Amino acid sequence: MHPGYYHYRGIIVEFFYYIFFYTLIFFWGSIPYSIIVSKAKGVNLLEFGSKNAGATNVYRALGLRYAILVFLLDFLKGYIACLSGYFFFHQNIYVIIAATLAILGHTFSPFLKFKGGKGAATGLGVLLFIQPIFLIAAALTAAMIIASTRYVSLATISSSILVIILSCLPYFSTPLPYQVFLTFIAGYIIIKHKANIARLLHGKENKV
Repeated sequence: MHPGYYHYRGIIVEFFYYIFFYTLIFFWGSIPYSIIVSKAKGVNLLEFGSKNAGATNVYRALGLRYAILVFLLDFLKGYIACLSGYFFFHQNIYVIIAATLAILGHTFSPFLKFKGGKGAATGLGVLLFIQPIFLIAAALTAAMIIASTRYVSLATISSSILVIILSCLPYFSTPLPYQVFLTFIAGYIIIKHKANIARLLHGKENKV
């Protein structure tokens, strides 16, 4: 057997290993826990309230207990994706790819005809892995805004802006790839809230 055969076979096997791993991550992120939980309770979340497959709408439909459950499950999507990327490949770029696919899976779930949530809870799971201090800052900011205004969307948008600012500060020594990634993801989450922004500006946004 030609020596080059084993070399190229190894490359092909490694390529399909990456494809398999990241496909699993995408589908892991795309599991619609909010829909699963709400249907188990006899509620069609896509026809209720904001019709969004997120923890906030679960709160409106089923209450705090089930909203927390869905939030934690969506949160784990981001954290476990990052943890898996680092465990198997040990490099920042693979963590970033895994986190991106988990968030995209959540927001464009093939189980929901490529619709989904807005990525906030999954993004917070990513923050826990990459920069926990940012998670604490974002969570405290969100909690204060929700307590004072009752607008979850405003809290999410404000926390995302804070993450962008913190990512750019040299004080936290965040690696450059993570700085760029967190800025991109926070911006993406803000864009996913564009309808909420319009309702906020017109005074028509739903409160919790």
